[in-house]
Amino acid sequence: MKLRTITLALITLALTGSFAFSQSATTVKGWNADTIVWQSTEEDGTKHAILEGDRHAAGKPFTYAMLVPAGAWDNHTHSHNHDARLFVVSGALLLAVGPNPDKKIAKSYPAGSYVFVPANLEHTMGADEKTLIIGTAEGGFETHDNASPHSH
Repeated sequence: MKLRTITLALITLALTGSFAFSQSATTVKGWNADTIVWQSTEEDGTKHAILEGDRHAAGKPFTYAMLVPAGAWDNHTHSHNHDARLFVVSGALLLAVGPNPDKKIAKSYPAGSYVFVPANLEHTMGADEKTLIIGTAEGGFETHDNASPHSH
């Protein structure tokens, strides 16, 4: 079932046109929850990693992973300057849209969900259970938050 979910994630991302592999790649690259090298960790334990591409290369797609620990909830809304496409690999992503960061209004996206977050949409997120997300976006990706800086 896990392999089917990961395969579905890869197919979904490929069909959106946002899952881009480097044209100079000569070998297949693959990751799972145990082999991702996490590059940053927030205070609440949320981890981030760039899997391929460069989030700072304007106009170039990149792929990232995010591991949200059980009980994490971002109490500040934020937005991004580019669209984000997310696939929930495991767990369930909680996402609240709008200026209110209240967890009670969050929608749950369980494992197997594909989530499109448009550019400049104010939102916040968290998880009640450990949640792994794979996402794609366009380089030059920034997070805008007036309360505190975020890396996701």
